[in-house]
Amino acid sequence: MLVGGTRGIGLFAAVTLVRNGASVTIVGRSPKSAESALQALKKAAVGQSQRINYIQGDFSTVKESFNSVENIKKTGIKYDFMVVTVGVWPDWDAPLNVDGIEKSFAVNVVGRFVLFQTCTEFLSPKAQILNVLNSAHHPLIELDKELITGQKNFTQFTQILFTSSLVNDLVLLKLSEKWKEEGLQLRLMGNAPGWVKTDLHVNQGTLIQSLVPLLDYIAGVPEEKVGINHATILGYPWGLENPYLVDEFMIVRSPSPKLLEIANQHKDWVWAHLEQLLSKHKD
Repeated sequence: MLVGGTRGIGLFAAVTLVRNGASVTIVGRSPKSAESALQALKKAAVGQSQRINYIQGDFSTVKESFNSVENIKKTGIKYDFMVVTVGVWPDWDAPLNVDGIEKSFAVNVVGRFVLFQTCTEFLSPKAQILNVLNSAHHPLIELDKELITGQKNFTQFTQILFTSSLVNDLVLLKLSEKWKEEGLQLRLMGNAPGWVKTDLHVNQGTLIQSLVPLLDYIAGVPEEKVGINHATILGYPWGLENPYLVDEFMIVRSPSPKLLEIANQHKDWVWAHLEQLLSKHKD
């Protein structure tokens, strides 16, 4: 299952998996995007027994995230792999969603947290989860609790991106710890895809927009290549540390001393804060 698989890197990962014989389910908000995605996936299929499905899922608010999980559970399918690429860019004109949470943080962190909290209900016992939005072992910022709680507004694109990446790292580390205590054998992977060449870089402010062509030229990786990378990561050997973090060069990294220090100090607080948001906005 690819959450965020109707377009972008999620779709290209889905196409790669289908070309290699997998049955896939894509989850996304837009039925229109799903229609063209399903056509591409069916064209890529190599066997008549492959199943290709679409589930409508919206992770922009806490309530919609839980509704989307219910849609996933209704299929009755137990997935062996879950790739999470769902995400949005900041909306500088109207930054907050109806829950009062910055929109990109709501999807990139809170919506994903709903998935992680509930995924044991629709994954197989030894499933693998690839979360695509991480620092890949080396966070570039310190944790700012005032930003995460909304006491202070995000003012920069990089500030939002790095904060969301760091919080995702802490969630994976905490989740791995909890699952180990519970005797669960699911495997967690985090990936930082690097700078992706995409038409989704919109409304990021004058500075970022002016730099996009240069960044694409210097460091940009085509969406198709990133999607292939994600499919490849799913085949990495089982013996690696759980969770393991993969950087933009496809190198497996152990959490850096800085990340472990931040995690030891703040992962329990982050987890509790996210749980509080779910409780507050679920109904």
